Amino acid sequence: MITNLPFFDIPVYRCTLDEHSKEVENIIENKLDMINPSRSDRDQRRKECELRYNDAQWMCWHYNQTVGWLQLYVSGMDILATEYWVSAKRITSTPRNKTIVWNRYDAISVSVLPYMSDNDIYLEVNKEFLALSKTKKYKKRYIDLTGFHNIGPFIRWWDLVNPKE
Repeated sequence: MITNLPFFDIPVYRCTLDEHSKEVENIIENKLDMINPSRSDRDQRRKECELRYNDAQWMCWHYNQTVGWLQLYVSGMDILATEYWVSAKRITSTPRNKTIVWNRYDAISVSVLPYMSDNDIYLEVNKEFLALSKTKKYKKRYIDLTGFHNIGPFIRWWDLVNPKE
């Protein structure tokens, strides 16, 4: 029986990609308002502001806005997710020094029962993630399940918890 076999990481973001894009848009608009270009010149100035912003302080959402990870792993007949989290009292859009800490308590836990199919297991894990996203800690965060949803239905879950030796 395999124990503590990690097999999938799920990022947790400070905000969604749409929210991040709106924040960046607001920053560019504020910079543009400070310049106060004429109407005929506004489109050109906007492009210049975007280029300057992207060169100077562009914040890549996929990596800079990450505030934690959920790592799926197998322990016996259970599928669990442990969490790694930024240790900051206040999480901002431009963190200086990120320190990631491991939370030794499992964020989700799914016991695989003998009658469950691979699809049943996938749906149960997915249900646990959805419930987790509604908890107080994750309510203002975004658990990016895109990769999990893309690959999860094709995982042979039974082979993870009960490998043939």
